[in-house]
Amino acid sequence: MDIKDKLLYKIDKKTMESRISTLKIGVILATIFCIILLIIAGFNSMNNTEGSSSVSTTPITSLSLTNDSANVSSENKSCSITGTTEASTVLIKSESLNISQKVNVTNGSFEFNITEIPEELNTGTVEISAEVQGKEKNTQTFTINVFKIYTSGGYKVGSDIPEGEYKFTQSEGGVGMVERFGDSSKEDLKDVQTIDKVGNSFYITIKNGEYVTISSGELVKA
Repeated sequence: MDIKDKLLYKIDKKTMESRISTLKIGVILATIFCIILLIIAGFNSMNNTEGSSSVSTTPITSLSLTNDSANVSSENKSCSITGTTEASTVLIKSESLNISQKVNVTNGSFEFNITEIPEELNTGTVEISAEVQGKEKNTQTFTINVFKIYTSGGYKVGSDIPEGEYKFTQSEGGVGMVERFGDSSKEDLKDVQTIDKVGNSFYITIKNGEYVTISSGELVKA
């Protein structure tokens, strides 16, 4: 190999080594860049997961009613709604009773007294909602069952008292009794049921057109 060939060989060798070195640097830089991208993507994924987790696991503000219903008579239309909650106030609402009132919560408990129900609601049901507002609204329903008490006396079925099944409970001493007649003369006795102990009860079915006499007790719709 002459001097010229030796010089060309040395130049080619240096050029090749330079290109290989440059290629290695490029591979290293590309690898570092990919690693950085993967790290950034990992952080973003963790943040998204934590964000969605915190939203989905946020609890609804608690609200619990002591009872979800109450039975009241048409003569004594009063009852109370009580319960517990984490909120500071509870909104009590009822269209039937024209109520929309915030009730303060003390030591986690609340009470709302209902002392009056319209006369037209002598029988049937009244729904009242208790509502608290947190991240999401939490609403519980309280139902008042209004029933009429028929005390000792005479009634015409269909006008004075609706037909149907009733429960009779003796409330006075002596003999508790319900008599069913076919007409107002009370000569056509269809049925008579009796008991003789205060607090005892029985069931009876009455029909339109009959006349009913109640003695020493109370009759309520079954």
